[in-house]
Amino acid sequence: MNDRSLQDKIDRLGNPARFLRDVPVGAYLYPVQSEFTNWRDEQRAWREDVALLDQSLHMTDLYVEGPDTVRLLSEVAVNSFANYGRDRGKQLVCCNDDGQLIGDMILFGLEDTQVNIVGRPVVANWIQYHIERGRYDVGFERDERLVGNPRPRKTYRFELQGPKAWALLEKLNGGPIGKIGFFRMGTIRIAGREVRALGHSFAGAPGLEFWGPLADREAIR
Repeated sequence: MNDRSLQDKIDRLGNPARFLRDVPVGAYLYPVQSEFTNWRDEQRAWREDVALLDQSLHMTDLYVEGPDTVRLLSEVAVNSFANYGRDRGKQLVCCNDDGQLIGDMILFGLEDTQVNIVGRPVVANWIQYHIERGRYDVGFERDERLVGNPRPRKTYRFELQGPKAWALLEKLNGGPIGKIGFFRMGTIRIAGREVRALGHSFAGAPGLEFWGPLADREAIR
C-alpha cells in the first residue's frame, strides 16, 4: 500500500471506524484494577461530581535534563518552544523527518532545562534514540510503566476532575489555591505534603493532575 496521506488511506478503507475496531495491535494493558463499581459510575463522577484518576502505573516517564533540553525537544517535535520553561506543560507531538507521526506524550517543565515526559513509551523511545546519537548535551532517566517493569515506580500520579473537583482540592489544600492556568504548573498541599500540579479542565471544569514521591502515594490517595 502506498497511501500518501491519511485521506488516501480513509478513501481506500471506506469505513475507518470498522478498520480501527479490527486493527490487530491488541489492547493497551492497564495494570490498574477497577476499585469501586463500573465504567458508567466513573463517567457520571467526572461529569456530575468528582472523579479520582490513578495514573501511577500505566505510563512511562522519561526524565531529561541538561543545557540542550529545549533544543532537543524543538528538533524532535513539531511544537514551538518559544518562552518554554519551568512550570509549563505541553502536549509533545513527535514526527520523523518525513513528517510521519511518531506519537505524543505530555511534557512537564520541572525546571528550565529539566523535563518529565509522560505517556506511552513509543515517544520516549524516539527521544532516547536521538539522545544516544550523541548530538545533545543532556542526560536522561527512564521510569517504565508497571507492565514488564520489575522495579518500583519513582512517583505516584493522580488527577481530580469534575465540577466539584476544585472545592475538594481547596479543602485538601487547607484554603484557596492560587490560579493555575490550563497546562500551567503550581504547587498545592495535600496531607501535609507539598505536591506539584498541572492545571487541567478536561471535564469542562477546573481540575488538577498532581504527583510526588511514590512513598507518599497512599497518604495522598
